Amino acid sequence: MFSDLRLGFYAGGTWETLLATVVNWILIIAAVVAFFYLIWSGFTYLTAGGNPDAAKKGQQGIINAVIGIIIIFLAFAITRAVVNFTGDTVTSCPTGQICNPTTNTCWNGTVNTGTVCTP
Repeated sequence: MFSDLRLGFYAGGTWETLLATVVNWILIIAAVVAFFYLIWSGFTYLTAGGNPDAAKKGQQGIINAVIGIIIIFLAFAITRAVVNFTGDTVTSCPTGQICNPTTNTCWNGTVNTGTVCTP
């Protein structure tokens, strides 16, 4: 699970790769938290039982969670755009491997695996 968080620059990666990986993990964690907040707020709304304050609290929580999820997805899209624009190596290599720009193959830290990638 944490193999993506290794310091990519020691294996031919860059600081940009490390930063992109950390930002992706933060956005994934934020999305999971926002999803559970949406579920909890929906539960609060459904179990208000005629209490207008509890219903309002649940409704506002649902609105906040949806806004948060939209912001998270926009942050992910903006991050991807910036990473692609700056020329960072975004590849189709399996987890724990990076794209070797000289051979256009995935590298696992020791040898080229032969999987073709786009640097």
